[in-house]
Amino acid sequence: MQEFGDLKTEEQVQKLQAILKPMMLRRLKEDVEKKLAPKEETIIEVELTNIQKKYYRAILEKNFSFLSKGAGQANVPNLVNTMMELRKC
Repeated sequence: MQEFGDLKTEEQVQKLQAILKPMMLRRLKEDVEKKLAPKEETIIEVELTNIQKKYYRAILEKNFSFLSKGAGQANVPNLVNTMMELRKC
């Protein structure tokens, strides 16, 4: 830190990069494998469990008394974005 505190010259930057190079993990765009097959997403629809159904209904109805059972003061649910909460459920 004392030697490279200000980093005003390009020479200082190059020297610092040379020192840090063995410890840094860096992947360049040209190093990435381009022959990999594209990702394939499979959606499997399953029925909600009973407890998920209860929470889903409570979120839709904004039933804070049910949602805050067992939750501390910091864990009170925030239903500003209802759709996101339903996805989490």
